[in-house]
Amino acid sequence: MITKVYLIEKARKLPSGKAAAYYILRWSDTRGQMREESLGRAKKTGGKITAARAEELRGAKEHDLAGGRALRDRPQEFTLSEFVEFHESAESFGRRQTTIGEWRTAITHAIDALGDVRLDRVSAASAGTIRAHMDEKKKSAATIRKTLATLRAMFNNAVKRELIAKNPLNGEKLGPPPARDKRIFEPHEVDEMIEAAPSQWWRTLIRLAYTTGLRKGELLHLRWSDVDLDTSTVRVQARRAGTHVEGDDAAPVLAWEPKTAKSTRTVPMAPEAVAALLRLQVQSDGSPYLFLSRQRLRTLVLRFGDAAITSSRLVTDTNKKFDKIQDAAATELRKQAEKAEQDPPAWCRGCFHDLRKSFGTRAAAAGVPMVELQAHMGHSTIVTTATYYTDVIESAADRLRDVFEAA
Repeated sequence: MITKVYLIEKARKLPSGKAAAYYILRWSDTRGQMREESLGRAKKTGGKITAARAEELRGAKEHDLAGGRALRDRPQEFTLSEFVEFHESAESFGRRQTTIGEWRTAITHAIDALGDVRLDRVSAASAGTIRAHMDEKKKSAATIRKTLATLRAMFNNAVKRELIAKNPLNGEKLGPPPARDKRIFEPHEVDEMIEAAPSQWWRTLIRLAYTTGLRKGELLHLRWSDVDLDTSTVRVQARRAGTHVEGDDAAPVLAWEPKTAKSTRTVPMAPEAVAALLRLQVQSDGSPYLFLSRQRLRTLVLRFGDAAITSSRLVTDTNKKFDKIQDAAATELRKQAEKAEQDPPAWCRGCFHDLRKSFGTRAAAAGVPMVELQAHMGHSTIVTTATYYTDVIESAADRLRDVFEAA
């Protein structure tokens, strides 16, 4: 019996609000269940799949099904690695690359702990095995929780598609995300970190993060064409995949979407940030990006392909390198205190994202209205800005005390 495969064109709305068309293959398997596979975005809406290519792939799929070779027609035989491919093809419409990256990372942790077992062999005890394996690898409690939560959501989708009878992780109690103290960096601490930074690349990245409040992913995807040095502003905006040509040399341009619809914005830069950019520009190798060299871009595309490059892959070990910079800054501040015969200052490590939180806190303390700060930071709601990105710092507390003393 020949299974008929249908080619369907579906309209989807991207996170940026733009419309896009996707080609989808649809057929019924031997159990009568409807199956789908995405071929990707149509070329006429900025993708890579032409109508002729889509029809060619439809014919190939129909041929595979007729020969019983199509993996999608045998869901009961999915291994974990095969399942994540199926999950991505079925669920990736309109999803951010960071979300797709989380799916792959979660399955990778599961395979490391359990082996590439069949999907129906994952049991309730598997969560404990995964947790123990990640704990042995010194993964944080937040990372372990995120992995198990992602796996549970993926397995729920597998149940809905009748790939497995029940979700093996439904009974796993994850609890609330572990709380982490917010680290607000003082200006002199940031200056010391910039002094301790090993390169102009790091000095500029830290300076921009602290004085603009941009997210790490936004900074890493910044292109020189987004920077207007005359007005001292930088533009955060979506990018399509393409090629940047300069002379006889060409460099890839990565597709990227901002985190939220309100994340597309123009951000002013402080004079010291502009000066740091000018110094960085002198060292640029002609890459279209501020913080990605042409060689790094080519290596990423060759290794992962355009569609699989997430912000976490752009620069590896960012957190570890930032920790080393903080340690060097703390050591220098202690030396200065000892020389001045003062008590050495305490230094609590923060993560790179705390530079953004430090910006939000200091801007709010300086009197920037919350609605303006929300727009500047690109948050969907003002609640996010008020809850996670502002705090009472010492100068603000002093002003509050002055109010009562004046009364």
